[in-house]
This record gives sequence, structure tokens and C-alpha cells, in this order.
Amino acid sequence: MKRIVSAIMVVLMLASSIFVLGASAATILPVLGDVNGDKSVDAADLLVLKRYVLSLTTLNDDCVADISGDTDVNASDLLILKRSVLNITDLGTTLNAKLGMNKQTVGDSLKSPITNDSYKLVFIDDFKGTQLNMNNWTYYTRNYNSSEQSVNRKENIVVENDNLIIWGKKENQQYTGSAESWETPKTSYFTGGAINSQGKKSFTYGRLEIRCKIPYSYGMWPAFWTQGESRGWPWGGEVDIMEFVGGVDQWNNYRDDEYHSGLHWCDPNLGSDKAWSTSKNVSATNPNDDSTTSKLGTGGGYEIPNSNRTLKLNDEWHVCGMEWNETKMYFYCDDTMYLTIDITKNSMREAYHKNHYMILNLVMGGSWAGTPDVNKGTVFPQQFVIDWVKVWQKG
Repeated sequence: MKRIVSAIMVVLMLASSIFVLGASAATILPVLGDVNGDKSVDAADLLVLKRYVLSLTTLNDDCVADISGDTDVNASDLLILKRSVLNITDLGTTLNAKLGMNKQTVGDSLKSPITNDSYKLVFIDDFKGTQLNMNNWTYYTRNYNSSEQSVNRKENIVVENDNLIIWGKKENQQYTGSAESWETPKTSYFTGGAINSQGKKSFTYGRLEIRCKIPYSYGMWPAFWTQGESRGWPWGGEVDIMEFVGGVDQWNNYRDDEYHSGLHWCDPNLGSDKAWSTSKNVSATNPNDDSTTSKLGTGGGYEIPNSNRTLKLNDEWHVCGMEWNETKMYFYCDDTMYLTIDITKNSMREAYHKNHYMILNLVMGGSWAGTPDVNKGTVFPQQFVIDWVKVWQKG
């Protein structure tokens, strides 16, 4: 216990040194405050400090570390401590994200901490002004998935305070959405929203990422994902970069602290009868685990470290992204890589080696997310808030 308390005191001492420095990123100190040893006190030091705070995972007794005053030392105390450290200077928003967060101009460069490859910023939408940039996006008013229980409304897409906000609401009246020619239009009290970059911005390979605040509670289903530009689903491929379902499910699984990533595709020669009706999950890493008789899927997920059912992704901003090259896709949250998927499978020869366009949406309901229900903890209204979308490519 003495070791734990001492560790926290070290963190607070380091934080105090940064408080003295204020927001100056160029101040030179001989030792104190220079956490990473580069002879300066800057955002990199605070990032190290933040990770150090989160690494204090053995706290499990009542002691002075019970910052929240709930008679226990747990993830809530670490979150409060982390926020205290990050709020000491104006660099908080810089740290609560990832490498390259402050790069805002096309042509800015970074080196990937995942692959060590060099990238240049080729696309950014940081949602300035009050209107959606129609050179980048199109409103999508149909449903992407038949199990969705909400309808997409253009009115639920708002640009304000340098953010894109997609609202999820329970309305006082029913609305009817758009539908494909073979579908029956969906009618619902639940409304969400969707936009995509189809026909406007599409990319093959690179780093695709958003900085966002993810909604929470039962029935919510936001996502940042892509589809192949040249062919329809599933032949063109789907990449779920961040897909979230919230609340506590029927098996008492807590879901507000995790999101999912994955791929869905099929062999380009597969007929529509099999592509739409049959599905098989395969290994993310084995290129020989393949099929020519059904559509395929694979994936994994990210969970907040040491959450213990007390933290939500909604508590903070996160950068959710995917780094994509000729052989693999690497999925990361705040530069922590949590999933690698091999894309050399023969059935992927078209799906993940051609242009994909981006999709941002917030829908509700379905067999996975569950029907929104205040008795199950659903909170209305909800916001899927996106600070920016960035795409980086080599060279």
C-alpha cells in the first residue's frame, strides 16, 4: 500500500511541476517535469504522465487514493486523477487524443507509431461553420441495416461549435424514413442520422480516423465505417472502424466502455443468393481461412483499460482509427493498437484493395443494440459528436 500511495504522490508532484509551467510547451527544466527525458516539458510529458496514471491498476484498498470518496479505490478515482492532471494546463485536449491530433493542414506529416511508416494528411473535415460541407458528404436518409429501429433524418445532423453532431432522439411523433424500391419504408418514434462520402471522397490505403465522443446507454448504435466504392455490399467490402452498442445487455454484459471493429466481405465471384443469405466468421490473422460459398466476417474490439464497469467511452474524447496497407489493417484507439487483420485472403482480392468511402451514423435498436427502453437504462437524447475526420496516406 505504501508503494501505491507513493506512486500517486509522484504523479501529483509531476503534475504540480507542470502547473508551474502553465501552457508553455517549450520551457526547459533540468529534471522535474521532464517525464520522458527529452529536456523539455511539453505535451509528450503529459501523455506519459497520463499513461502512468492509468497504469496504477493495483489500487484495491481504502486509502487516501479514494479521490471520489466512495470508500473504494477504483477506476473512478483514476479517472478523476487523470482529469486533474490533464486540466492543469491548456494542453488537456491535446493529450486526451493521439499522435497528430493538432495537425490540421493538408500536407502535414506524421510517423505511425504502429508501423513506423510516414504519412501525409490528404483529407480533413473539422466541421467549421454551421453547414455540412457538401463537397465531402451526402445526407443518407435510408437505413443501412434492416434491423435498425430508428429512421434517419437530415434534421438530426447539426454542425456547430466546430463539431459535427448526430442526434439520437425519441420523438413525440412518428417519422417515416426513405427506402429502397424493394423495401417498405420504416416508421418510428426513434430518429437518428447518417452521412457518407460516396462519390465525393474515397481512399485506398492510409490512416482513417475520427476524434469523437461516443454516445452511451442501451439501444444506441453509432458507427464510423467504410464501404467499397466500386461494388455494392458485401462484394465491395465493409470496414467497421468504430461500431458501438451501449448499456447492459440481457446477459449483464456492460458495454458502455467498449467498441467493436471488423470486416465483412465476400469472394467477388460469389452469387447474390449466398452473399446475402449465408455468413461465416473467420480468423483475423490466418490468410488461408477463406471461403467461396458464403460472405465472411472477422473482427475484435477495444475496451477501456481497468474500467471495471465504472467508465464510459462517453466520458472523454477518443481518436478511433484504422491504418490500412497492402497486407494488413491495424485498428487503434488513441494510438493504442488493439486489432490486426490480414487482408491477403484470396476472397479479399477486390474488397480491400480498391477505394472505400466513409460513413458516419447514429441509429438505434436491433437485435444487437436492443430496443431503447428507459427501464433498461436508455438515456435520451444522445449525441454522436465528431470533432474531425482525417485521412493520411503515404508519401
